[in-house]
Parts: sequence; structure tokens; C-alpha cells
Amino acid sequence: MAGVGCYLGTNFVGALAYADDIVLVCSTPSAMLKLLSICDAFAVEYDIKFNAQKSKLLVVSPRNHHKQATYSFSVGDNPIERVESF
Repeated sequence: MAGVGCYLGTNFVGALAYADDIVLVCSTPSAMLKLLSICDAFAVEYDIKFNAQKSKLLVVSPRNHHKQATYSFSVGDNPIERVESF
């Protein structure tokens, strides 16, 4: 286990999967970079491709958190589009 991602109590919920969909949940940008790096390594090892065009990045932060950081993430050297929360 990579040791990054989110936990609910003692249950790891940093990588949720259903059919061919995966949701990565992290509390820091560096943790997300690590999980995406693991995805890239998995893709190389098993000769699969993650589709960055179908991927989205959603950053959730407290309402009073005014600093809007500009992080960029990618999978397979392709950028992931950032979407805004409501």
C-alpha cells in the first residue's frame, strides 16, 4: 500500500473503483501526484491506458480558504481538466 489517500476510520477510501471507473481521493496535492504516479506505473506494467480526456479534477476546500492554488495533474503525460465545485 502506498500510504496516501483518505481514510474513513481505519478503512482506506483513497481509490474507489466500479466497473472501469476509478475515483482517487486525497487530502493533499502531493498525495494525488503519488496516486497518479502509481496509476501511470500500473498502466505501463499491464499495458493499459487511462483516458485523461474522460478524467476530471475537483478540488474541494473550506469556504474561507481564499488561496486558489493552481495545481496541474496528468495521467500518461496528458493533462487532467480541472472542474469547479458548486
